[in-house]
Amino acid sequence: GAQEAPAAPAPAIVVHFIDAPKATANLPPADVLKKARDAGYHTKVSHGIVYYCKVDADIGTHFQTEKCLDEEQLLTNLRRLDEARDQLRNSPCGGSACAGK
Repeated sequence: GAQEAPAAPAPAIVVHFIDAPKATANLPPADVLKKARDAGYHTKVSHGIVYYCKVDADIGTHFQTEKCLDEEQLLTNLRRLDEARDQLRNSPCGGSACAGK
């Protein structure tokens, strides 16, 4: 009789192609994209997930490395930057004014 066992791997390949467009269509909110761009990040899509990448020189070296974050990590990072900025603004020294003390 007809055996269908050799055809079994085919659905896995088909599923992969079906998933890809759906995943890339899941774009991040426009405000997140804007904040990321303002902070110097560019987007990359890998396996249907949007990553926010930024090229930085590692401290103490001249080597540039690209660091990529997912949306949750990006938002946490941006929140920390905002908090640090607010602390500098609200400090009695006004940022670098107290650096020499």
